[in-house]
Amino acid sequence: MANLGFLLRGAFGLIPKTEKIEEQQNTLQHEFDKLNSYADSEELKEYNQLKELINSDSFKENKNKIVGLDFKKTEEYQKELNFNKLKKNKGIINYYKVESSQQLSDFNETEQSDELKNYLKLKEYLSSPDHTSVVNDFNDKLTKEKDKAKQQKTLSKSKNIKDYFKALNSSQLK
Repeated sequence: MANLGFLLRGAFGLIPKTEKIEEQQNTLQHEFDKLNSYADSEELKEYNQLKELINSDSFKENKNKIVGLDFKKTEEYQKELNFNKLKKNKGIINYYKVESSQQLSDFNETEQSDELKNYLKLKEYLSSPDHTSVVNDFNDKLTKEKDKAKQQKTLSKSKNIKDYFKALNSSQLK
């Protein structure tokens, strides 16, 4: 009976042809050879090394550390916030503007100059008691001289003096 079933299947084309089976066998053999050659490849070695690394406890620990990091909770983030805050501070902004200004450069140059030293010496002398006494002496002398000039002017208006000079310049006296 087993032969009858086999004959019927063969007659109706239900049994595959030998060529097709051999072709499938060659394809499977080729895939098997390809698989065996891949077992020695660098790519598979690299994959196995990476798989071993990724599955290791130290890698998982490092990964959890990195994943758990939150930049906002770090000291560096706080420093960055503080820097940005200070960068907007008017005092610091003004400091850097002034530090690089021509006016500061001129000020520093003047501060080191002999001209300023001379000015400060003169200022000190002008505010000293010596200068004040000299000025007062000159003022006293000037006042005396002005008084003399006033007195001379007053006397020049007196009738006796006028008459004297008239007579002095008169033709009769000459």
